[in-house]
Amino acid sequence: MKFISSFIKDLYQGITQIYLHQNVFYVGGLAAMCMALSFSFEFLWNISLGILALLAFIMLIQLVLLFFTHIHVSAKRKLPEVLSLGETQSIGITISNESVLKLAISLTETLPYQLGIRNSTHDLTLASKATKHIDYKIRPTVRGVYTFGNNFIFIRTSFPLIERRLTQICDESIDVYPSIIQMKKFELYASKRLTNDEGVKKTRRLGHGAEFEQIKQYVPGDDPRTINWKASARTGHVMTNHYHEEKSQPVYQILDTSRSMKMPFNDLTLLDHSINSALALSNIILKKGDKTGLISFDKGVNTFLDANNSSYQLKLMLRNLYAQKESTHEANYELLFYSTRKYITKRSFCILYTNFESIYALQRVMAQLTAISKRHLLLVVLFENTELTEFSQKPAKALHDIYDQTLAKKVSREKALIHSELERHGIMNISVTTETLTADVINKYLEVKSRGAI
Repeated sequence: MKFISSFIKDLYQGITQIYLHQNVFYVGGLAAMCMALSFSFEFLWNISLGILALLAFIMLIQLVLLFFTHIHVSAKRKLPEVLSLGETQSIGITISNESVLKLAISLTETLPYQLGIRNSTHDLTLASKATKHIDYKIRPTVRGVYTFGNNFIFIRTSFPLIERRLTQICDESIDVYPSIIQMKKFELYASKRLTNDEGVKKTRRLGHGAEFEQIKQYVPGDDPRTINWKASARTGHVMTNHYHEEKSQPVYQILDTSRSMKMPFNDLTLLDHSINSALALSNIILKKGDKTGLISFDKGVNTFLDANNSSYQLKLMLRNLYAQKESTHEANYELLFYSTRKYITKRSFCILYTNFESIYALQRVMAQLTAISKRHLLLVVLFENTELTEFSQKPAKALHDIYDQTLAKKVSREKALIHSELERHGIMNISVTTETLTADVINKYLEVKSRGAI
């Protein structure tokens, strides 16, 4: 009974592996045409029967070769440790033919659904005991876990009429993180910017930071608030405390994860572009010896990572940035202000990634932005709508084009008013495109750092 059950199971599996090649239908169509014409030309009837007999004979031979000889074909995929968001990366796959036959092979992969690729097939011919390596490119545009599924290998012989499908069970997962490739690229870029430029002389800047330097005798011009009365009483001279500017300044990157940041550019949302930039800038901040932290908010504060410059801080930033999600809610700037006042007790450099589409939207939150800028050095990063700008500059071909371009120019004018309003309130701001975002933000940070503004 077990033998019969096993035989039926193997027979069923063998039948499900059989596929007819398109050549069968071409040859069958030729035979059918000969049969149809045989009503007028009788000799074609015997030719059509000969074609069908030859077809059946070749199919039988290929059936024996594909199912009753030693067939072993395997595919091994090579994945990187992680994938970088928005970057084009290579995936490798090695196909080996350990069979005694030369085979034509079609490999169909089950790719992650996030890639949106519905047909990934590689066609090749492999001799017996041969191996071939294939590389192809993918560009992930969504953070998360990407799962590569089973491989379906279709094998066939010369002039194929029958194909055999082999299923290779695979379940490989890989995480798509914020762009580590971009981070490393800008690390090289910033390393050049961090070197001493010609004509730039380093000077020691005195300040009132928390890092104590030394006690010196009072000289005219010293701040009376720094007098050390105990040291003065002990020495008989007026002594003052001297502080030097702190080297490790806290820099917080604030991500607006509200619905205004869901606008897509180059297949990534504004939030994803901001996340990639925040990771690259965090690496530069740590290289400069400053402390980096993270805040994300929409209707509430979702993430607060205290600024630190420990060796583990970049990994914490990477994990927190990986977990960010776009929201459908409006941004609550009042709660953001209260959170910064409560948790950021020391004056810091705050970089806010956000998007205001109208002057009215900015004016609603201007009070909160002004309040934050009084306690901290605030930089607002605003995105240009490059597609709208390009559209407004195209020549109008119809009346409705004039109307649409007028609206587009109105939006561009709103952006200019937004920058003017921020500058009027003394708030630093920069306008960036998604292509120049990371470079512009890093340059602004290095500029602010070199001026000693933080």
